[in-house]
Amino acid sequence: MPLFHVHGLVASLLSALKAGSTVIIPPRLSPAFWKDFIMHSATWYTATPTMHKIILSFQTPEPLPSIRFIRSCSSPLAPQTLENLEKTFNAPVLEAYAMTEASHQITTNPLPPAPHYPGSVGIPGESVEVRILSTSSDDEDPVADGEEGEICIRSLSVTPGYLSNPSANASSFTARDRFFRTGDYGKFVKQEEGRYLYLTGRIKEFINKGGEKIGPVEVDNIIAQHPGVQDVVTFAIEDEMYGQDVGCAIILKQGKELRARDLQKWVRSRMAPLKVPKRVIIFIGDELV
Repeated sequence: MPLFHVHGLVASLLSALKAGSTVIIPPRLSPAFWKDFIMHSATWYTATPTMHKIILSFQTPEPLPSIRFIRSCSSPLAPQTLENLEKTFNAPVLEAYAMTEASHQITTNPLPPAPHYPGSVGIPGESVEVRILSTSSDDEDPVADGEEGEICIRSLSVTPGYLSNPSANASSFTARDRFFRTGDYGKFVKQEEGRYLYLTGRIKEFINKGGEKIGPVEVDNIIAQHPGVQDVVTFAIEDEMYGQDVGCAIILKQGKELRARDLQKWVRSRMAPLKVPKRVIIFIGDELV
């Protein structure tokens, strides 16, 4: 992780130094990753979902090193990628939710034996208050568990505001309790062990299909499970009838073939029909099919 980024600076460097650990910082991410990991007897690493996919493409070391856990942050981790990591490296993958304005970490999945759930970014830290507020009214009371809304946070670790930007400060905090508005959409799901947070998308990125709000992350997570798909991104496209509709671009795995209508049929069997991509763009490597 680059040290100019809060993920690299706080999660991988400062937190490790605070714990009295040794930190290994390679000059770049390369196939030598596992050689360095084993040589220095590392016990965990943290990375973005994109980096995890690159690491999965490297040759798996034999024998496997003993990995205490793998951490993921900076963008949503597809449940399929989490499953691939855990199966390949025999270690728990702990997804976290963080942002620069919160001095990095907001929530995280706990270490075993406590459970972690694919698709969830875990539970709030002891010092961070997290609320889910409705985006359809000015009511600043939290919505019920299971209901979606904007994720808002308050803590000593959260910035008090943006320098010389009063308009941003006015719109970025709730009026009554001064919770920071993250701009992320999500929900709490109550489990036996506590309330786990799930991200469902960025508010500005939601697809408004005739008044129905569709989260691109939800569609991404389903399409990523298709055995022929290496990577996917879902987005809004213009539509004369609905205003917006669902589009996606996928990169096929090497040696795989897939037609748009076959993918649409596959998605339709797993999601509501209104969420099935109307337009599918398919790439093999850098080549458009």
